[in-house]
Amino acid sequence: MTRVKGFTLIELMVVVALIAIIATVAVPSFTDFIRKNEVQAKADEITRLVQFARSQAVSSRSPVIVKQNTGSNRWSVVSRDTETRVLDYVPAKVGFSSDMSNNQLSFNAYGAASKSVKISICHGKDHKNGYLLEIKRSGGIKLSGRGDAPKDCKV
Repeated sequence: MTRVKGFTLIELMVVVALIAIIATVAVPSFTDFIRKNEVQAKADEITRLVQFARSQAVSSRSPVIVKQNTGSNRWSVVSRDTETRVLDYVPAKVGFSSDMSNNQLSFNAYGAASKSVKISICHGKDHKNGYLLEIKRSGGIKLSGRGDAPKDCKV
């Protein structure tokens, strides 16, 4: 008598049930991981954008402006009336709060900022996974570690 190789229906159903249980446990952790990475990526991007603006001001020996346009959900670097770099964001995924007046900050030819500014980067009001970017009047730029955003993610 020849023996047929393969899986029984019961074995297949047990494997499918195990996969369903593992997926149920893994999906919430994975979505939280993705959300944390999105916030961290935008924090790194806004830091690089501000650093770019400062270095652009020093190298071109002319003022450079960093603008936040909340209506179009973008940050931009403006040098000599031309946008040289842009950072777009989706407010549902990451939000920015800053204490900039007129939603802009300028760097002079020596790399100094027009004023000290704080920018918080969070997903909603989740300050435990948020970041705080500080720009000093001297032009120094410091991105805090995860969880250093203000309690309500507002500066």
